Amino acid sequence: MRPRHLAALLLLGTIWGASFLFIKVIVEDFSPIILVSGRLGLAAAALWPFIRWRAIPVPTDRATWRGLALLAVGNNLLPYMLIGWSEQHITSGLAAILNATMPLFTVLFAHWTLHDERLTPARLAGIVLGFAGVAILVGPDLADIARVSTQAQLAVIAASACYAASAVYMRARLRHVEPTVSVAGQAGLGFVLALPLIPVLGAPLHAPHPQTVASLLALGLLGSAFASSLYFWLMAGAGAGRASMVTYLLPFTALVWGRIVLGEPISPNALAGLLVIIGGVALVGGLVRFPRRAPLAAERPEDLAGSAAVPSRPDGVR
Repeated sequence: MRPRHLAALLLLGTIWGASFLFIKVIVEDFSPIILVSGRLGLAAAALWPFIRWRAIPVPTDRATWRGLALLAVGNNLLPYMLIGWSEQHITSGLAAILNATMPLFTVLFAHWTLHDERLTPARLAGIVLGFAGVAILVGPDLADIARVSTQAQLAVIAASACYAASAVYMRARLRHVEPTVSVAGQAGLGFVLALPLIPVLGAPLHAPHPQTVASLLALGLLGSAFASSLYFWLMAGAGAGRASMVTYLLPFTALVWGRIVLGEPISPNALAGLLVIIGGVALVGGLVRFPRRAPLAAERPEDLAGSAAVPSRPDGVR
């Protein structure tokens, strides 16, 4: 990886890790729907002038915009609401750790819906390992499902499943849409869809502090608009595989931000769960592979003349 790509990767992990900190600060003063509408509105306001300036082609067919509207709900409105509500009851670091399960759901959904993304032994082992990490974190609390902190943890997992389903849908139906247009379209449509919910769900908890407003600006402009554009630039320059390594950085940077700024504790249980989840994600993403067994003498092609050859499939996601 070139130095500029490595720097972009580290910056991206830092910004997206800080997003959980920003959310935690915002929901102290604003309800989740204000958080969501503000975040999406700011992102759309920043990205659409950029698209016009760069003269990026914008699709005009109804099918594409129906797909973007669906993603505005599944990839923005719903998961943002779930995470915003959850961080009213759990730490930002725990939310980031649970959000790291998104690749596990992605592999499962892709196996069920995409013909070229099938489960392999390595991926299956990664899924099992990753959800074992979730059990380390959430398992002890499931005995009291009525407890709001338990529900908050499950809400983050549900948000991760929403992100995963949206990622698979984008690959299956909207690969032709330019990435910046996709992000801006989802943000704009999500903002419009959130507006009718504000009178019902959007009463401020109390008058916002200046740091709350600053956090909302940072979340919308940095966490959504700038970071998304940086991610797609990194994908174009370094490849999707290297860009996806931000998955491993994000929960660690979120824990550090939460500890330094908010004084959130980092429990041994959280670290153990995080490491197990990251291990599962590494297996799912092909960063760690099962060693291949050397063929026995009797299995050499020259000794199996006349037998049907069975083509093998690579184990990695990419």
